[in-house]
Amino acid sequence: MDSHLITALISIPLFMGAIGFVTNQTGVWMIFWPLTFKGVRVPGLKTFSSLLPRRVQQVPGIMQGGVGWQGIIPSRAAKMGSIAVDKGIAKLGGAKDFYQQLEPEAIAEHILVTSERDIRELVERIMQRENPLRLGLIWFSREALADPLRYQVLEAQPRVGESLAKAGRGRTVRRSIMLTPFGEDFCSVCLPENVIPALEA
Repeated sequence: MDSHLITALISIPLFMGAIGFVTNQTGVWMIFWPLTFKGVRVPGLKTFSSLLPRRVQQVPGIMQGGVGWQGIIPSRAAKMGSIAVDKGIAKLGGAKDFYQQLEPEAIAEHILVTSERDIRELVERIMQRENPLRLGLIWFSREALADPLRYQVLEAQPRVGESLAKAGRGRTVRRSIMLTPFGEDFCSVCLPENVIPALEA
């Protein structure tokens, strides 16, 4: 047998084994090390990184504007930890199970007590955002009120008063607010009977 053939048959497995060993060692090393990003910051890369392919964006450091390396596990520690915690808690029980163990009645009473002061402001904000005009329940007249004293504002929040004081005297237009036909039908069906006379008054 040719000596060159024997040398090739012996050297090929040795070299392939050495290459495989180095590759595997490097791969394992790059999974766990370094713990923090090692590399250089490139100006403008952070802005440009959002345009790069998804595969390139997954390289540690690219999205932060750096060229270098950080271990796969350290770079994704937060995400992996969150998944591990979620799976661990899911094995202990669901949200309903934890809620039942925390005395729901006591929690509900605590929420009512602590939020009592904020309920009024919350309702007012919701009323301002989801106003009746969107439902077509009321409309504003074009004629001025005959007796505006009946509709004077009895209460104003401090910030409204401060704003009015800073703005000075402005033009005030007072108009009536009346129910549309749809609004009348809506109130007659949805509101108690003793509320309708008060609305009409």
